[in-house]
Amino acid sequence: MQTTLEYLSDIAHGRIDPFVFKTAEFVKRNFNSIKHTLQHLLYEVRKIKSGFKKLWKDTKFLMGTKKSMYTQKYEKVDVMAKHKSSQVQTDVMKFIPFSVFILVPGLELLLPPFLVIFPNSVPSQFMSDDARAAKIEKFKERRAKAATLLTKKIPNYLFYLENDELVEKEDKLKLQELKAALKNPHLLPTDLLQYRGVFKRYADFRHLGVEQLRQMAYFMSLEPVTGVNILNNLLRIFKTEIPITTPGVSLVSKQLMVRELNMYFARLRSQDENINFDMLQNFSEREINKLCFMRGIDVDNQNLSKRVKDLKLWLSISNQRNVNNTLLLFCRLNDFKSEMFEISEDEDEQEVLRRSNMNTYYLEKMRVFEETFGIDKLLTQVDKLQ
Repeated sequence: MQTTLEYLSDIAHGRIDPFVFKTAEFVKRNFNSIKHTLQHLLYEVRKIKSGFKKLWKDTKFLMGTKKSMYTQKYEKVDVMAKHKSSQVQTDVMKFIPFSVFILVPGLELLLPPFLVIFPNSVPSQFMSDDARAAKIEKFKERRAKAATLLTKKIPNYLFYLENDELVEKEDKLKLQELKAALKNPHLLPTDLLQYRGVFKRYADFRHLGVEQLRQMAYFMSLEPVTGVNILNNLLRIFKTEIPITTPGVSLVSKQLMVRELNMYFARLRSQDENINFDMLQNFSEREINKLCFMRGIDVDNQNLSKRVKDLKLWLSISNQRNVNNTLLLFCRLNDFKSEMFEISEDEDEQEVLRRSNMNTYYLEKMRVFEETFGIDKLLTQVDKLQ
């Protein structure tokens, strides 16, 4: 402390020789530390420069995509371009507060505590490859743990409904059938479609507990909004946090997570409507991995062919009528844990559904026929034939 005061005194009184001598001695003693710090600063400057270039490139892509959407109204939807545009929009919104810390001198010192409170506020263009890889690994670890927990919790919840007085008698019989089916080691994901009515009435997201909802969000690689995220980020510094099961907090957390999961599945299923089996062969492996990762499909322990087959299975179920989001997730979860369902290269969506134990294929084709012609028109056509 005394040495520091003497050093500052030399600067204040203009004593050049002592100042130069002490500075040289300090640099000599701490040369390696100073060198490391300067290298780190140079690395950060280069990363920020690269981030600005990527952001500018992505912004131009976003503007071009938006322009083409208005000028070419009836063109085919480019699924991957639309997905990237959505990601860039999110990054631009994140950049607004992030840019303040970069552009205002001195505020970069407050960036670390800001990131502790808001860890997901860094635009993807400014993330290092190591940070991005670590984040993906974190999601994968959470997914594996969530899959193990959900394969126990969801069936337990469905079995619990058997003793619920509010469940109708016919539905209890269906639940008993489902209970027996889940014990079958050869159960296929498409076999679960015959229980769509049970899932829709009793197993929608809003009927589940907060912990189940959080695990579902983890399985889908989401960072769920619970209402206490920011507060918990601060409390983790002191190695504590507020459980989302806390009375009062659980009500808010449940509403937020139900909304977030429904919005996420709505985006996925809207994207699924614009993807058919033939399009998948035109996607690159990187694009296939993106589509799979967003849908809870394993991208590490399967080859490309198996990933495409899992994606086809997802699309076949996602695009069906009256399959609610919980059932779609449970079908994916069932396949994630068993990996028994095999699809041939030349099968289409209808052929995949034909392999179900129930009349899913027939019912779906009748629905399309009825919506196209209508019952009255159908009867008219029959009368004419007679």
